[in-house]
Amino acid sequence: TVWSSLVVMLPPRPGPGQAEEEDDDEVFLHVFQVTIKVLGKWDRKNQHAAEKAMLQQIHLYPK
Repeated sequence: TVWSSLVVMLPPRPGPGQAEEEDDDEVFLHVFQVTIKVLGKWDRKNQHAAEKAMLQQIHLYPK
């Protein structure tokens, strides 16, 4: 799917002085937001579902 291929293409970036888990969460959220932007431009009818998913993801991974 588009989701998994985008996630696979982007390597995690190491964060100095951060715990590995925290860094993974930050990177995941960043990838998620970028994916939302790509999907929003790609297919307008999916934008509402994508935004809803992003809000759920932010709730699961608070900054």
